[in-house]
Amino acid sequence: MVGGLILVWAAVLAPAGATAQGLDVEGLLARPGVKLVAVEFYATWCKPCMAAVPKWKALHDKYRKDGLRLVVIATQDADGACANPGWSPDEVICDDDGFLAQRFGATSLPAAYLWGWQGHLLAKKAHVEEVEAQIERWMRQTPRVDVEVERVARGARISKRNLLSALRAELNRSDKLTVVATAAERKKLRDIVRKSLSSEFADDKMACDATLEISANSLLQATITGGKKKRLQLKLLSAERGCLVASGATHWNPNKASASIGEAVAKLTARLRLAKTQYPWSGGALRPQALGAAHSPSAPAAGQSYEALLAKAEAAKKAAEQAQAMAESQRKARTKALNKAWAAVSKIAESAVLSKEERLGALASFLKDYPADNPHIDTARDYERLLKAGKQPVAAPPDMVNVPAGEFHMGCNERVDTECARSERPGKRVRVGAFFIDTTEVTVAAYKKCVDAGACSAQVATQAWNGKVQPGGEHCNWGKSGRANHPLNCVTWRQAVAFCKWSGKRLPSDMEWEKAARGTDGRKYPWGNGAYGETKVANIPDRQAKARFRWSWASRTYDDGYATTAPVGTFRAGDSPYGAQDMVGNVFEWTSGRHAETGMRVIRGGAWYGKPSAARASFRSRSAPAARLNYVGFRCARSD
Repeated sequence: MVGGLILVWAAVLAPAGATAQGLDVEGLLARPGVKLVAVEFYATWCKPCMAAVPKWKALHDKYRKDGLRLVVIATQDADGACANPGWSPDEVICDDDGFLAQRFGATSLPAAYLWGWQGHLLAKKAHVEEVEAQIERWMRQTPRVDVEVERVARGARISKRNLLSALRAELNRSDKLTVVATAAERKKLRDIVRKSLSSEFADDKMACDATLEISANSLLQATITGGKKKRLQLKLLSAERGCLVASGATHWNPNKASASIGEAVAKLTARLRLAKTQYPWSGGALRPQALGAAHSPSAPAAGQSYEALLAKAEAAKKAAEQAQAMAESQRKARTKALNKAWAAVSKIAESAVLSKEERLGALASFLKDYPADNPHIDTARDYERLLKAGKQPVAAPPDMVNVPAGEFHMGCNERVDTECARSERPGKRVRVGAFFIDTTEVTVAAYKKCVDAGACSAQVATQAWNGKVQPGGEHCNWGKSGRANHPLNCVTWRQAVAFCKWSGKRLPSDMEWEKAARGTDGRKYPWGNGAYGETKVANIPDRQAKARFRWSWASRTYDDGYATTAPVGTFRAGDSPYGAQDMVGNVFEWTSGRHAETGMRVIRGGAWYGKPSAARASFRSRSAPAARLNYVGFRCARSD
């Protein structure tokens, strides 16, 4: 079931100057009953656009009863006017100055965009068929919510039964979450809940990734606490992931029960939305800005054919793609030369044979030759500082990389990342002392040496939560043939601490881990800001995982070649600025950090299991220290 699907087909005939304000995606998504918003750019001179009109109308008619809304954005025709699409979508916007086309990058028509009510951008620059496919996918995964009342304190002046009925009615009124209606549906969902909440995630303190779409089956728990000032608290749990999605609480007024329930539901719904609606561009919401020459898709001039205009647009697109490919090739060549130069300069600086002046001269030349986009610049300056102070720079051990002292941007960087969760906010500048960190995650082979020495426990072959063995042990790497060079997983926090201590190291702090992963420039991923594409940069839930496990959240477009863990160091294109490998993906990694609210230990980096958006440099999660999970491992650090 879907309530409130809005399809925005941008072509409202608005007066000139109103185009920047004519499209309000946030406002549409906030309306009661709205669950999807689609935007279609259209022009009468665009043959594919005109051919798609009946399809859009059919799509609108098909889902209108379920809350579908359609907005059309029309660009200028040859006579400078915006033509009505010839039927009645929900809204039509005239993009007569080309602002919307420029902002959305819709320079080639047709182009459509689709949002979910939480603010996720589900499709961009798509055709009507792709939009419909995304709508149907979203509808299949529409959250189905069952409601239960855990406890009602004395004096609340409402029974559990009446509170349950009132909550169902309010959820149906707001129409963002679909409440299951029949006993058969409730039984099916409860079976999923029971199975999920008895698994390794069975802790309502374990928060879900707030940037992700709500899972298809959820449980809403309501409690009215006692005391003079009673409170109504709502908790939305993912039945499939067993974690806390969001909560909402408000003062309970027995004399105004409906108002209290409405406020609690409104708070819960608001917390399910992204802090910022995702747009095709990086940055914030839609804002007016100065325009240069003709940004909207051009209508054919007199004597020019539609085919010639489309051929011109295709040629321009191809030229832009070639220019981008050339720029990327040049960037890779420069990076290769830079890293080669640093490999030589660092050895010179660390040499005790060469004079202080010779070593400082090599560092100065390196900094002069590579003043920009240099991930080694902090280390080079740190070496300069040590040499000038008469100290000897220490080379990183063979299996570790050097992370110099200095400030870096920790947490969400909204300039480059629209996927930040609450745990990543606010971003800030912090200073960390110099340290070394393992080049790779600790492997099964490395851990075996510790076990053989009698310093580490061999109890790492099963998955466990709350002291109970759980399904999933077949994905633990210990004892599996051909897995010696894979990361050790199914390891507790204390087992990780014991290994690091045995090897003369320690677990990295939360801050140290993030600096080692992203460097000092606030990048989204260890390799930069480019998203997961054709280049294999990390092991995350991909096509392989989707085919094997049927996970709805796995990426449909990225393919790293592994359904579970991969050998460490497989994805060198994803190395961090300091040369640390697999900082995101493969397995989450234990840190020494403690989560302030839950007391759990902080884990970082995303994994082969979970949401792809967790595999970012600033993403933070946590786990019970005694848990052994097949998607959590570790690496060690050492102070300089």
